[in-house]
Amino acid sequence: MSAVLAVDAHNLARIRSGVEVYADNILRHLDAPRFSFRLFSDLPLAEPPVQGYEILPLPFASGVTGRNYVGPLWFHWTLARQAARIRADLLWSPYFFVPLGSSVPTVATIHDTAPLDSRSRSYPPVWRRYFLWMLAHSARHARHIIVPSQRIADNLQHAFGTPGERISVIPHGVAPEFFAPAEPAAATRLRAALGIDGRFILFVGSLGDRKNVITLVRAYAQLPPELQHECQLVIVGPGGSDEALVRGFLREAKLGGRVILAGYLEPRDLVELYKAAELLAFPSLSESFGLPVVEAMAAGTPVLTSNTSSLPDTAGDAAWLLDPTDVPRWTDALQRTLTEESLRADLRQRGLARARLYSWPEAARRHVEVFEACL
Repeated sequence: MSAVLAVDAHNLARIRSGVEVYADNILRHLDAPRFSFRLFSDLPLAEPPVQGYEILPLPFASGVTGRNYVGPLWFHWTLARQAARIRADLLWSPYFFVPLGSSVPTVATIHDTAPLDSRSRSYPPVWRRYFLWMLAHSARHARHIIVPSQRIADNLQHAFGTPGERISVIPHGVAPEFFAPAEPAAATRLRAALGIDGRFILFVGSLGDRKNVITLVRAYAQLPPELQHECQLVIVGPGGSDEALVRGFLREAKLGGRVILAGYLEPRDLVELYKAAELLAFPSLSESFGLPVVEAMAAGTPVLTSNTSSLPDTAGDAAWLLDPTDVPRWTDALQRTLTEESLRADLRQRGLARARLYSWPEAARRHVEVFEACL
């Protein structure tokens, strides 16, 4: 008889960030004949990653995007009760938390511990207090915890005393479409839609303070005018706590025509943008893994990124690692990478080799091992 694994899939019905990319890919690559899966969401899933899901709406919360302050009721009440009703053997929460009072043993994937850093403005005070409370609860009550990097495991052990044997470090993967040849027609369409008129530097991520886009635009502003004219900066991702700061700087520096704030792009478009970019510049202050770094490497795009948090472990020797607060150093690195073909070729070759170390099927296989061990 197969074991029943209930899965919180509600974020798969919303705009995809790194966490949603992770959950979708793990579910699509699971090979677990011992389990039957039951996915639960409060909204319909456009492309269910596995068969067998149910919609459990919460009328006054469903359909709300962004930070939904009543949404946790769905997770703690509706989902927890449904998992118990179907007599699930295990609940997998890909989005950090263990439901309060849940009677079903839970495996939680904790992607980040950034709210432990009180300096970040990305979390409103009420949300941050809830997140920290639930992070502590999950660290202590999950049957097992999955994290994407050793840094997050170390943070959980230090902050909450979580035993190491209850934590599995499973790095993310990278999808095969990033390794595939570029599609020129798709790239041409994207360039026209976004207003890209030549070579470009790419950044992928939100405009939240810990993503540190402000360092990148300041460094770009110091490039020689002829290089700015030749190469635009394209910033892809949603807004965040630094959006007003970034937009204000762009106005003052008169960079509106050379820096493109593209907003959110569909995953298939983002793949082609990676392949068309001259380089990925990713000066994040804090990352639990750094998925854009690996995706850019798989696309054959040179990477400049930070020498902090988990990024050196993820990138290895395949990226140019920089102090994320050193604007002159970033300007120099951007200029050298854009003007030295041999440097780009070396980073491209190292990046492709590094990206092949990360596999979604392998990550999914290790998840199954965790699920089986928790029965």
